[in-house]
Amino acid sequence: MPLSSDPQKKAAQLANLQRGHGRPPSHGTRSPAVMVPLRAEAERWATVRWPWLDAARRHLVADLAARVERVRAWSEENDILIGRSGRTTRAHPVVVDADRWAQRLEALIGKYDDEARLRERSTTDSSALELELAGGAEALAAAEARLAEAKALEAGDAEVVGDEAT
Repeated sequence: MPLSSDPQKKAAQLANLQRGHGRPPSHGTRSPAVMVPLRAEAERWATVRWPWLDAARRHLVADLAARVERVRAWSEENDILIGRSGRTTRAHPVVVDADRWAQRLEALIGKYDDEARLRERSTTDSSALELELAGGAEALAAAEARLAEAKALEAGDAEVVGDEAT
């Protein structure tokens, strides 16, 4: 549609074009230019938090975290939480998607944190077991030494001085 020749109408048309008819900018969750840096940051976060995760699970967490963060920031910047359609009020579709993504992300974070606690506990338990076994080896060595002393006393090969055999 061509611009009006009337200067006032033309100014209004140009203002509408510049503002995008009052529409906020896109949320960007499908834009590589927007999402790549957010995913990289989220992947670094996931790597630090769960270093044992394989690449596929780390990418999944990073993708969900980046999407949720992008929609959160977009909705705050543009005061968008609810869209209006005619007489009805409904949630903006990307807000509904973000809610679903956030629930999936929360479930994964809980699952991976549980896995981290199990890994930490098994490491602690195995360390305790190693210490216990090491202590058991020391106790066994002490018992064997006492047995050798007792046999030496029976054979008359050692003298008793105080409580110890020499």
